[in-house]
Amino acid sequence: MRHSIKIILALFITFTSCSDDENLDIDKGFQAYVLGRYTDDDDIDHAALFKNGVLMDLSKSGISGPSKGTDVFVSNGDVYVSVMEVDTKEAHLLKNGKKLYSTDPSQNARFNGIYIDGDNVYACGYIIENNTGVAAVWKNGELTKLSKADGTINCSAGAVYADGNEVYVAGTYYELPNNSASKAIYWVNGQQFLINPTGYSNRGVDILAVNDDVYVLGQDRYWKNNEEIGLSDGADASHIFSYDGDLYITGDLKNDATLWKNDSISYLPTVNEKADTRFVTKDQDDVYVMGATIPFDGTSLDRQVSIWKNGEEVVTMTLENVAWFEAMYLVP
Repeated sequence: MRHSIKIILALFITFTSCSDDENLDIDKGFQAYVLGRYTDDDDIDHAALFKNGVLMDLSKSGISGPSKGTDVFVSNGDVYVSVMEVDTKEAHLLKNGKKLYSTDPSQNARFNGIYIDGDNVYACGYIIENNTGVAAVWKNGELTKLSKADGTINCSAGAVYADGNEVYVAGTYYELPNNSASKAIYWVNGQQFLINPTGYSNRGVDILAVNDDVYVLGQDRYWKNNEEIGLSDGADASHIFSYDGDLYITGDLKNDATLWKNDSISYLPTVNEKADTRFVTKDQDDVYVMGATIPFDGTSLDRQVSIWKNGEEVVTMTLENVAWFEAMYLVP
């Protein structure tokens, strides 16, 4: 799942493009999803999903109290959203706005990431046992614990990827009893791998498997089959993606929207002061990146979601009403 920043979410939307022929027609199949939360008139936060800037109806989920959205995934036209219900301490997986499955309130669970592989719906996150975080993955609602509440580590799963019978999960752990600096960890079919058990602080942000290679994304580096590969000093990575032999990583480098492709770095242009990228995909020869940008005007509450096509900022969505942003998903 992509980490949180504050942005402005959604009562209206405007689009700008570099030229008429570069403009992406959102009304003709281009789908941009933003998951966050809005605050109602009673000062209660609710999970909120926006498609092309329009608030989607989640009322059929039956969630009425305070809630937080955590991830969004789109597969074959179906939209999956993970939500944490604050009062009941339940985690919910929604499909097209309706509950697909939920956790037991006694588990105090949270879903952090979603992945769909064929007919199988995966979620990952944690449950609480003996006041300890236990990393977990759910397949079609069935829970599998990945770590133990044995007093040695606090653990949480942050991202899941699946390909057939192979299930990959990335996460973060802290050594107990002092909750030491965070360390990256991952699992393949339940088998645990500690990436940097004695090194610097880091965390498992995302995970991907390509052929026989396993890629785990950290904050400022990634690991290929446990071999560390640095990105850049000051990098804050968020998402890893592979297409046709090329590896793409989104994030920011010292508040500049950045895309790493293999060994090269691209700074994506924006008129705003601060920006980062959160999602990348490819359609034929075109690379699409989605991210959040913050205007120069320090007094303005406006925030924007931008989409870049082949390195050019072609769509900017201006969204109002301050809320938390959690995840993005783009379907060209």
